[in-house]
Amino acid sequence: METIKNRISGLRLSWPLLILCAVVLALIVVFVVWFVSQERFIYFWDGANYFTLYKEFARKLIEKPFKALDSINVSMRKSDYNNVGVVPLVPFYYVFGPGRIFYILSIAVVYAFSTIVFFPVLMRKITGREDPDQTNKFLFFLVGIATIALWPQLWIPVLLGYVDVAGVGLIFLILWLYFRKNFAEQTKKDLVKLGLALCLLVILRRWYAYWTVGFFVALAVAEIIRFISDKADFKEFLRRFGRVAIVGATAAGAFFALATQIAVKMLKTDYGDIYSAYRQSTGIGQNFEKLYTDFGLLTLLLCAGGVVTMFARKRLRPAALFLGVIFAVAFYLFTRTQDLGYHHNYWVLSLLVVFAAAFVLELYARLSSTGAKIAFVAVLIVAGLANFAVVFSPRAENLLAPAAFAFPKTRLAPMVRNDLEEIHHLLQKLDELTANTDKKIYVLSSSAALNSSVLQNGCGEFEPALKKLQDRIMASNDVDKRDGFPFQMYRADYVVVSDPPGYHLFPEDQRIAIVPAEQLINNQSIGRAFTRLPFEYPLDDGRRAIIYRKDRRFTAEELLTVSWMFVEFYPDRRAQFEITPELLREFSEN
Repeated sequence: METIKNRISGLRLSWPLLILCAVVLALIVVFVVWFVSQERFIYFWDGANYFTLYKEFARKLIEKPFKALDSINVSMRKSDYNNVGVVPLVPFYYVFGPGRIFYILSIAVVYAFSTIVFFPVLMRKITGREDPDQTNKFLFFLVGIATIALWPQLWIPVLLGYVDVAGVGLIFLILWLYFRKNFAEQTKKDLVKLGLALCLLVILRRWYAYWTVGFFVALAVAEIIRFISDKADFKEFLRRFGRVAIVGATAAGAFFALATQIAVKMLKTDYGDIYSAYRQSTGIGQNFEKLYTDFGLLTLLLCAGGVVTMFARKRLRPAALFLGVIFAVAFYLFTRTQDLGYHHNYWVLSLLVVFAAAFVLELYARLSSTGAKIAFVAVLIVAGLANFAVVFSPRAENLLAPAAFAFPKTRLAPMVRNDLEEIHHLLQKLDELTANTDKKIYVLSSSAALNSSVLQNGCGEFEPALKKLQDRIMASNDVDKRDGFPFQMYRADYVVVSDPPGYHLFPEDQRIAIVPAEQLINNQSIGRAFTRLPFEYPLDDGRRAIIYRKDRRFTAEELLTVSWMFVEFYPDRRAQFEITPELLREFSEN
């Protein structure tokens, strides 16, 4: 029977390698604890979604285990944020408790660490470098780890609470499954495994579908090139594309079976339209400029060197073309939809890091003596640490200012709010106003300082007495085309508004948060049904949080005025913004 070490390309798990892995793991833990322990913050939206799912699933698994297991199936089918990614993390909840620091550690250890240590295995398979000398094997492994582990782009989403780094590990596994032997020699079982891995990647996060589409285009291109170069007949052509079809049918069939509603939604939804608010770049040049901003000149030069190296070496040319096609297709499709966020950079990183590592390993292989190789690895680690440190440490940024042109422009310091006491007081007042009632609260603000997610999550941050308040705070609509008009706001008994109105995108994309807020602040239209209460809470961004109490039902004229205004803004989206006769009767005076 094949052993595990044979399955990973003959890499012996020697004591030096195990010690190296232990050191890497320890450094990851130290870094995460150092960073997260400095934070004083209430995470919201994507930064809180998976943390909430993590806690809910862990609690449910103890209290109602069968219902918890069923929730995996339900969330896969229906939710854009399913709980598949948090399931492997729950042991940390049971061992260490529900704290956010242990949640971040679980992502770093389970997903990031395993991705890092698997990367040298993938690079050994792609490059075909085999060396019987144990010292060289160790140094090869160290070079691979140092290349990826010190990329700050790997860690930013982890520290923000995203589980998306699991997708990088899945991509590495997919590439390893593909490159481990000639595609024509892979068995049907191998092809099914590849399809299932691709399915799982898209289930993890919907936007990994762009990478998956790129993979299938690259697979088709690779098979066409092989068909032409082999001068095969039409029967062979059908046989080869039958293999591609097996992978595609497995991936698509499994995805539709496991995530039916989401799959149908993805086919019907124009994501480029509803996420247009998140697309600020105006052309391909700006999108590439963002890559320079996020990854830095040093990293991109290593990647460029890798592209040249892989295309120059005949053995690596097919892999270079394959990875290049994936990047080109995914980049084109993704940037037509929205700009790359921190977590979206993962699919980019999964390709760029292979090119960068190919170049670094080529330089390493050209060194003849062990001493020269050790010196090279030392320089690589120092340069990587500098590239890493400027992102997370202001002190390092100042120290390395003369070389700033070479490093990423992105910065991430531990998140600290200086207005937590004000948020606490705001929540206490809202609890006082609505305690022991079924009254509802709507948050008419969409800034980073104040939004419904901040207040909902804040209920669990300060004191147990506020936990019940969370259920009385309604989820807000934030982005016009994605969410539509917040008719649920009309059911609220209290509305929290920021003055000036709060938004985090372009104002013209968040009118549903701005226009009603202005009407309350200026006592116009629907705002006349509310009374401003004598409480103000200054926020970090210079705005003030204000509470309004609804004192009467709206008039039909007030509701229609707002409805007509938004229909004029979005005449092609009447269904999302026009008040229906039923809602008009529900919310207006008789």
